Amino acid sequence: MVVGLYGLLYAHAAVHLNWAKVIIAVGLAGKILGPIGMFMAVRSGEWPLRAVTLIVFNDFVWWLPFTLFLLDETRIGQAVRVDRAVDLRHSQRSCRNGDVVRSARRD
Repeated sequence: MVVGLYGLLYAHAAVHLNWAKVIIAVGLAGKILGPIGMFMAVRSGEWPLRAVTLIVFNDFVWWLPFTLFLLDETRIGQAVRVDRAVDLRHSQRSCRNGDVVRSARRD
């Protein structure tokens, strides 16, 4: 269930890059804390050593792309500028139609 919820958040992050940084940071934290818990379980003997291969394919492979995404401020900044430009164009269309003017008079 948690994996499915993370998947929904990652899909949202892919569409809305301006919100992605927080979602990816939480995902990276989970990908770091998960292996710590797994190593503690293996060390105490609760899990067999062969279970460590799960970490490689489930957690370690995501460290690099998540970290690179978080460090790439230019892409995130560009996404925010694009979102603002879209909002501005939408506002201008509303002004031409008179929607914004009418709503401002009601306030």
